[in-house]
Amino acid sequence: LSKAQREQEAEHLFAQLHEKDDAAEPTRIGAAYKLASIGDTALAVHHLGKALYTDRESVRRAATYGLIAVGPDATNTFLEATTSPVKWVRKGGVYALGDASPLNDEVLQAVIARLQADPSVYVRSVAAGTLGCLGRRAIATRVGESLVPACLNALVQSLSREENRLCM
Repeated sequence: LSKAQREQEAEHLFAQLHEKDDAAEPTRIGAAYKLASIGDTALAVHHLGKALYTDRESVRRAATYGLIAVGPDATNTFLEATTSPVKWVRKGGVYALGDASPLNDEVLQAVIARLQADPSVYVRSVAAGTLGCLGRRAIATRVGESLVPACLNALVQSLSREENRLCM
């Protein structure tokens, strides 16, 4: 596609991301993945990043999946999301870092900050899982492997701060 055609297609897919009702879930998810593979990473990250901040969970979820499909190029979008005043956006950003981002100091510090101090138990829980994902991938790929001990240390330290909830 030409640049103009890609931009037009991205606008169309962005609109599909916002379709309503449960029956439109496959359309939303499909639009997110199509945006991720549109052939212009910056364009994809722009539209999916914008959708990440919508007030509808179904749109945020689709946008998160699309951004994860973009891969490491979406890391800055995820890092920004971890500082959102909206806990569900922070949760999505932290979750996606674990699925798509390389383990580096900036990513590690953002996740640890959420694990140590986020007011939402949901965000803290996702941050713990993300540290596990980052650590496993670092060991498998050897990218960020030297930071794995810091991941484990943060997880162990969180155990002394978190209330042990039987339901969890």
